[in-house]
Amino acid sequence: MIPEEPSGGGTREPREPRERRRAEPESNITISNRHGDIGWKYLNAGNYQAAEKELRTAISYNPNWYFWHYALGLALHHQNRWDEAIQSLRQTLAINPKHDYSHLHLGYVLTKVNRYAEAEAEFITAVRLGNSAAKDYLIGTVNQVRENSLNSAFQKARTEKNSQKAEALWRKYLLVEPEDSGAWNNIGVALKEQGHYLAAEAAYRKALQLNPNNSLYKNNLNHLMGSVEHGKALEELKAAKEQGRIAKELTMEGMKGRSMVCFDDSRGCTYSKDHSVELTVFAPPNVRSSSPSKPLPAELKKDPEFIKLERNQQRIDQEYRERFDALQELWSKRDRGQGDKAVLDILIVEQRQRLSELKSEQRVNEIQTETIKKKYILD
Repeated sequence: MIPEEPSGGGTREPREPRERRRAEPESNITISNRHGDIGWKYLNAGNYQAAEKELRTAISYNPNWYFWHYALGLALHHQNRWDEAIQSLRQTLAINPKHDYSHLHLGYVLTKVNRYAEAEAEFITAVRLGNSAAKDYLIGTVNQVRENSLNSAFQKARTEKNSQKAEALWRKYLLVEPEDSGAWNNIGVALKEQGHYLAAEAAYRKALQLNPNNSLYKNNLNHLMGSVEHGKALEELKAAKEQGRIAKELTMEGMKGRSMVCFDDSRGCTYSKDHSVELTVFAPPNVRSSSPSKPLPAELKKDPEFIKLERNQQRIDQEYRERFDALQELWSKRDRGQGDKAVLDILIVEQRQRLSELKSEQRVNEIQTETIKKKYILD
């Protein structure tokens, strides 16, 4: 539950000197404080309608005391009267803009009406004013904004029938909700549509691990396992092992024993432990097939375009290795609970996106290199 400012000496408007109170009838401040105190007690007791009545009376006698507006905002908030609560809390801040709990509660109420950008600004202000509780709400709001953005983009990807884009979006969503079985199932669907049948199997199994009784996930997995395409993928994997096309099998530092298998010719890598599969892990670009290659003709090595492509490949390899190492370090920090999880998630996404871009650049460079080789090498 969102914390409320504790009651105490800061709740009441200062009264007049005792001498004046004895000589004169009750002032508006005194009457306001009496109703406000009663309203605060009702609020703490959970009688929100009675609290609202007393607090409105207190405000009518002293509209310039910020705390009664704040308390009224809480009473309205607990009645789910969001617009009225927002109005009361904004009135509080108009009188006392440095009241951190008003910023905190206003941010919370704004999330209830899906005004996340405004809520984020209020939480940031509360944090800057020293409210430690606001940080958790700020991180949650940032994640919610990210989730909403991803869901919107995913719907667009589905409309465009772009399964690769949909898969990438669901992977990002898993940074917000890593245990969402529906997201893993949807990744499986997207991977199957792209022809990545073994990876789709891993995603479906992860979905079932999180939600074992879901009939849709079971049907998706059973349908995939019984398909001709999945059978061919298994045969291809078996042939790859027999032909030595498994480039490397290793355990990455910081991956907590999760085994990673890489193909040198097409697919990058996946790693797994008991079907807990993270579908996007990148192998360093120097992971190559161990089979010997033919020596290059001397004329080819002197070709200016070939030299340019080779240098470009070296640049790609260098950046790839650096970003790969940086990604492993970020994952390691995240696994050990070092640093702000939300910040680490953002940095991980950025590194993974750039690694994907470099992989595409590498492929284009390889195609161009092969085209030049054909001028000098006769099959």
